[in-house]
Amino acid sequence: EIEITWTRLTQRSATLELVTDSNGLPAASVAAEGTDYSLSAKSVTFAAGETSKKITVTALTPGTTGDKTFRLRMKSSTATDVMLGQPDTRTNICTITLKD
Repeated sequence: EIEITWTRLTQRSATLELVTDSNGLPAASVAAEGTDYSLSAKSVTFAAGETSKKITVTALTPGTTGDKTFRLRMKSSTATDVMLGQPDTRTNICTITLKD
């Protein structure tokens, strides 16, 4: 599970879109969505006053292709009030490695 935290409290709901990328990762170790993993959601909707949501990453082919990596981030790269990951390592880009 990946926790998405929105630090801005608002009086209305908002939907944030997630995108994956592999920029800067070695080509041989890039995880492909739909082949190596799936996400439980590509967007999250925060209700008014809500600050936390979770999505699930599922490995589809564990143990067959070596470690694979991808990044998850908000579609708007300027979303500085949205953090991804565990409380001690939150950032606006989350790097995920599927271990073989």
